[in-house]
Amino acid sequence: MDRDEMVRIDEAITDAIGAGDLDALDGLMGPELAVDFREGISQIRRAFPDYAGAATRRVVEGDRMATRFVYHGTHKGTWLGVAPTGRRVTFNGISLNLFANGVMVEADVVMDWLDVLEQLGGYSETDR
Repeated sequence: MDRDEMVRIDEAITDAIGAGDLDALDGLMGPELAVDFREGISQIRRAFPDYAGAATRRVVEGDRMATRFVYHGTHKGTWLGVAPTGRRVTFNGISLNLFANGVMVEADVVMDWLDVLEQLGGYSETDR
């Protein structure tokens, strides 16, 4: 699979997540990964219904892609024990992805959840 195709798939996944069209993941990811993503993104979207974002940087080597991303969402449901605040939150993270047979088959996603909690007021330096 070439770089352009991997970028196209990654962009389509990002668009599907932002639109809340999680069924679209079935054609973009391997079956197990699509199920995992649908579950995780559904949980996030219950608390942040407008959760959407974009890749800010991609590095491709062979069949692997590292993606830095930023998402935003408005806190309208309980998240990590914090009641809805109505705050607009920024989510920063990276995803290390593997592609095969025209789809993404692995994604190791790391998100800065401590930063999200701080933005929600659910954690501060004095909590240490």
